[in-house]
Amino acid sequence: MNRFVVKPDEASRRLFEQRWATRESKLAGQPGFVGFSLLRRASPPAAGQAGGFTYATATLWAREAAWAAWREGGGKNAHAASRESGRTPVSEWMAAAASPIFWDVPVFLLRGSGLAHVCTPRSETAAEAEAEAK
Repeated sequence: MNRFVVKPDEASRRLFEQRWATRESKLAGQPGFVGFSLLRRASPPAAGQAGGFTYATATLWAREAAWAAWREGGGKNAHAASRESGRTPVSEWMAAAASPIFWDVPVFLLRGSGLAHVCTPRSETAAEAEAEAK
């Protein structure tokens, strides 16, 4: 999850959302990718509230290793391509730097598909990685 403080004017919010909606993404083809959402805060942050984040992106991966592989491969390439495209950087519409935060997803339910994704606890994932490395 990555959190953003977008400038409060309507133009910045509209352009920020538009950029996310129209960006060329290769996420869907990545092994282990489950889903992506751009989240907009339903009400403004309370006065004096820490952070003041107005948007967040949430990307769900089947395994932490799949995210790490994307981050070191396609993720790096995607961000570099965005910088080289000549388009206005998203940071132009932000009032502060983005703030990533990581969450484990113990259970993910997808309505209508019967999919119940249960993630392996981090401690088990670390043990598996160590065993594979030997």
